[in-house]
Amino acid sequence: MAYINLKLCPVDNGRVLGCDHTHGYRLRHCMGTVEPAVFATYAELAERFYKEVFELWRMEDGEG
Repeated sequence: MAYINLKLCPVDNGRVLGCDHTHGYRLRHCMGTVEPAVFATYAELAERFYKEVFELWRMEDGEG
């Protein structure tokens, strides 16, 4: 999962927020930083991801 916006995040190919498992372990990308992603289920990860994206959208719209 990834939220891409080159205007908001010119690094990491525009990945504002994302999670992946491409290197054999879970990673969370946020505005160019990378850290281990901790979650028990995919549903938990998806819920957290969408919550964070909606919060970012509110901030972008000046509501946050």
